[in-house]
Amino acid sequence: MIRRILDLTTAHLTKRTADSLWDGECYASLAIEVGGAEPAFVLLNVPPIDEGDEPFADWPADLKAVALFARAHDCDFVKFDVDGLEVDGLPTYEW
Repeated sequence: MIRRILDLTTAHLTKRTADSLWDGECYASLAIEVGGAEPAFVLLNVPPIDEGDEPFADWPADLKAVALFARAHDCDFVKFDVDGLEVDGLPTYEW
């Protein structure tokens, strides 16, 4: 099976949401360490949206917007990275 990953900058998240993802505190995410003590990026699993569901209801608004964008583009995962891409259609946050 081939799965798609949306590669995004962390600027599409608020600092609070980014910190919670990096600390592994919430959602379907995994902080990936590459050759250092600090996570290099976070990989977020974006669950499928079932008809009639209120998707990502308990997620913060910034993360919910990203998840809905990912699903609209047939992506199963989002990779958040400081060097990731900034895309039109999603808000950005200064922090």
